[in-house]
Amino acid sequence: MTRPGLAAHATDVKEYKERAADVLDAASEGIFSTDFWREFPLREAAAAHQAIESGKSRGPVILRPHGGRA
Repeated sequence: MTRPGLAAHATDVKEYKERAADVLDAASEGIFSTDFWREFPLREAAAAHQAIESGKSRGPVILRPHGGRA
């Protein structure tokens, strides 16, 4: 079972973009936390997949296009 994504609550692209901006603003203002296990730079996507497939990950994994923190 998964949670519905933002697209389930938007009726068109304009509304989707507005709602996405609201969510990102709220996260950057600390209104809610975004918990994840680890960030990987995009260039280390294979290592991120390995961590997931091997069962080493303990939560969401983030791929960052410009770096990341281990």
